[in-house]
Parts: sequence; structure tokens; C-alpha cells
Amino acid sequence: MTDTLSDAEVKRLAELGKKIMLSLSCDINAEGMPCRTDRLTAVFLMKEYVRISEGQHRIRMLKHVCAYRGLDGETYGDFKQGETYKLPKEETEWLLKAGLAEVVK
Repeated sequence: MTDTLSDAEVKRLAELGKKIMLSLSCDINAEGMPCRTDRLTAVFLMKEYVRISEGQHRIRMLKHVCAYRGLDGETYGDFKQGETYKLPKEETEWLLKAGLAEVVK
């Protein structure tokens, strides 16, 4: 498996980084802290940033897997047998261990 990011992922990380910094730069209340809405936006953007930067892996499903909630709270699936998907490392690990998927090189 590879942790190499695609050009599109690198571009998205740059966009997210700029949006995160912008969200945290607001000081509308002059308290030295961004307003609550901007802080929550920054956290949402940071979750996506971490998910992308941690790398994803390509797998081929050996069996059908219904939709489920992953370790990160996101919903994954419905995965069809024989189709290829790109998923976060944590999700691919358990699918591989369970014999539900194989690595695509």
C-alpha cells in the first residue's frame, strides 16, 4: 500500500490550510479568540485535512459490504464485490483483516 497523495489531494490540503487559517484569524469580539462559529468551522476543516494527509489506500472488495459508520464517525459503503475503492488507512486495515478486501497496487 502507498501513502502517496495525489495532485488533487495536495491541492485540497493547500485549500483547506488557507481556510483553516482564515477561520482562526477572526477576532470580531476583540477577545483574542475566534468566534464560536469560526472555531467550529476550523475543526470541521481540520478533520478533513487530517483524513486526507493520513493517506488513503486502494482496495478491491472481495465481498459485498453494507454501509457502516467508521472509526472517524463517517459513513462508508455500500461496497460492491469486485469494485475498487480508496479509503482511509483505518478502514482498509479492518476490511483486509476480515478478508473482505484485497490491496490494489
